[in-house]
Amino acid sequence: MNTTSIPAERTLYVSKYPQQTTTEQLKKIFSEFGQIEQITSQGSGVCIIYKENQSVTSALQKSININGEEPYVCQYLNIAQLDLEANVFIDNIDKKETQSSLRQLFSQFGTILSVKLQKSDKVGVAYIQFDKKESADKCIAEQSKLGFKIQKFTSKKQHRDQVYISNIKVQPNVTPDQLKSDLQTFVSSFGTVESLVLNRNTTNGTFFAFVKFVNQDSAKAAVKSNKLFNDQQIHIEWVVNNVDKDIEANLFTKNLKADITEEDLRKALNLVVPVEDIKLMPSKQPPNGSRPPTQIAYLYFKTADDGKQLIAYAYDHPQIASLYVNGVISLSPLLPPSEVSSLLQVKKNTFQRQFHQPAYQQYQQQMPPPPYYQQQQRYPQQQPPRQHHNGHRYPQQKRPYYPQQQQIPDLPQLQVMVDRGQKQQVTDLIGMQLFPKVTQVVGPINAPQVTGILLDFENYQLSDQVRMIQDSAYLGENIRQALEILK
Repeated sequence: MNTTSIPAERTLYVSKYPQQTTTEQLKKIFSEFGQIEQITSQGSGVCIIYKENQSVTSALQKSININGEEPYVCQYLNIAQLDLEANVFIDNIDKKETQSSLRQLFSQFGTILSVKLQKSDKVGVAYIQFDKKESADKCIAEQSKLGFKIQKFTSKKQHRDQVYISNIKVQPNVTPDQLKSDLQTFVSSFGTVESLVLNRNTTNGTFFAFVKFVNQDSAKAAVKSNKLFNDQQIHIEWVVNNVDKDIEANLFTKNLKADITEEDLRKALNLVVPVEDIKLMPSKQPPNGSRPPTQIAYLYFKTADDGKQLIAYAYDHPQIASLYVNGVISLSPLLPPSEVSSLLQVKKNTFQRQFHQPAYQQYQQQMPPPPYYQQQQRYPQQQPPRQHHNGHRYPQQKRPYYPQQQQIPDLPQLQVMVDRGQKQQVTDLIGMQLFPKVTQVVGPINAPQVTGILLDFENYQLSDQVRMIQDSAYLGENIRQALEILK
């Protein structure tokens, strides 16, 4: 159905209900509020069109539950006609609150067009769309009395005039001021620049920048461009809104075949959900250079629901899998640039904590397995193969024994686990296999740090890590490179 023909005043929009829910079940549940004319799919949800306007009002006044889950329910809205200044974001919401209770509480400030509530195990957040900016301003002014943290919500679309540029390298004789001037000239080739902020990445010595253009077309031209800056390839992507907690509206995908085009990717992904924008670029080759060239892409969607739906159903479409090397699909949420450095620090601390070992001991007493590798019950256990002397540099010392190492799933299964948010569990499974092998080569002192480098998804793809388990020569080659990094 054409969105312009939907009678908004007597139409409910329903989404975020259990995936197994059928149209007949929805019809039975929502018929309680009046006679239904039609139910039609719309985006990641459905539009329920009633005979009478009053049916919509009645449905919004009641808390609805479908198989133990509260769906997102609101009157159908014409997004183009909404006042974007009348949208607020509310944090620190008790998990007992419902969309209905929030609607009742905040209706004192004006007419509410929609309430979108998202909950975690402890607290929740909500997005409330009023019909007027004045209502949103009143709500924010009263936040201390309400006991919530409330702020204006700026949608992702409103940030489409801002881009994030990374991997900017500078020659030793170029000052930061000169670099900023050169970058200003470069980005101005796409359109008028309102502001440019340049910062240094202290980790690797490169620079990154946030650029705001006067209009969105200029920003889009910059994102789409593969133009070199000072004879080097830089990365330009949209700024991800830090206020928007729906990070699945922006996805990162890798392991794409080197010969596919943006149009190929868009056509395949549109089989699941419509893609708002795509940025396709060559991927960075690993230090060992043993992997064939691939591509990466940044995917942008209108809603987080669309991104979540793609992650959930991509493997059901052979047309999508055919775009990836060996059919291994990799999709993950794209974090705001401001969170990337803190994420990497968390990962670093996690590796150090997980692989922390007691001080070096003589092997006359066998070392117990590290506390990180607790036995899990998901996969069959196996005994490690007997170890024979093969010229180890400590031939008179006993090697550490790690009883009952576990088999791990094959590569496609592991990739599915990663795509479903189980990356830490995958790291645990691979780590249980890699750590003893690394220890046998470098000893217990360096093993935690070397293993941490090999397990870092920023350095090695999942296929690389599985190959290290299976190929001792390949593992040794990567261990030498990891040791060079530590030096």
